[in-house]
Amino acid sequence: MNRGWTLRWVTLTAMIIGLSGLPLLGGDADSVQVGWAIASSQTLSVAGAEQASDRQAASTFTVPEPSDADLARGHVDREDALRLKARSNTDWIITARSERGHMGTSFDGRYTKPIRDLQVRADGGAYTPLSQNERIIARGTPGHETVSVDYRVEFDPTAYRPGSYRATVIYTISTP
Repeated sequence: MNRGWTLRWVTLTAMIIGLSGLPLLGGDADSVQVGWAIASSQTLSVAGAEQASDRQAASTFTVPEPSDADLARGHVDREDALRLKARSNTDWIITARSERGHMGTSFDGRYTKPIRDLQVRADGGAYTPLSQNERIIARGTPGHETVSVDYRVEFDPTAYRPGSYRATVIYTISTP
């Protein structure tokens, strides 16, 4: 038994023994209620990647060069771009945010691609534009779940300039 569990067991035992002696002190209680809370335990990881933190996972998405058809359509989609593995003993949410407010500049330096042009969705839901603030992309109940993440990159055909664009997306699992 590890030290944390031993300490909890000793504390719980002391509480039960201490509370069970209350009627002996002259009280007229017929019953005693004892309660405790179990701390949430959550982990999030990118399937197939090493994990640095148990509640956060990061992934870098490199924006593909759009074809003429992509520019005409106004976006390019990457479905099932990655899979997140969520584990939790309580209800959970997954949020996504970007490390910075843009995805880089064009090769000629005249255009900066804003991060809001990168949108994310989980399990086929609605696309959500990214920002440096956390945005909820998925919700779940206790257990183990794999969440499929899709990306959409919007292009303004009149403003777009070729460049090397990428974004690091930080995913976080927490309680709602």
